[in-house]
Amino acid sequence: MKKYLTIFAVILFAASASAGNLSAGIFLGYPNALVLRMDMSEASAVDGYIGWDWAGLYLAGDFVIKKDLVLENITLKLYYGGGAFLTLHSIRTWEWAGTSYQWVSESTIHVGVRAKVGVSYFLPDMPIELFIEIGPGITFVPGFHITGIGGVGARYIF
Repeated sequence: MKKYLTIFAVILFAASASAGNLSAGIFLGYPNALVLRMDMSEASAVDGYIGWDWAGLYLAGDFVIKKDLVLENITLKLYYGGGAFLTLHSIRTWEWAGTSYQWVSESTIHVGVRAKVGVSYFLPDMPIELFIEIGPGITFVPGFHITGIGGVGARYIF
């Protein structure tokens, strides 16, 4: 865990030299996470997530395309893209062991790909971005199953 937090901090520090291109914040939903976005250009960005889901650590990275979305007097940013995720789960269950119940622990690593679409709003005269996103995912290690992401968040723009 320390290793991942150190990597996240180094990326944050290194990218902060490009003022206005980096934002960091929180994502609430599935998974709850700290988020980091680095704008590659006006039309693209790279997102990173380090967080937690129902049973463990969640790491993800995405490449997104950004488009302006104008609704009457409000300008929003529509973004879509995808990437990969890794989860480290540790599950404890209470199981019958013949003569009594015992705690059984199991750790697994899940690897998969995900897609997402989101909309963000930049607060006027403040370096804050509010966003909502949703998307499907496919886990292919240790086995195939469909998953998804979704939630709301806020990022502070450096």
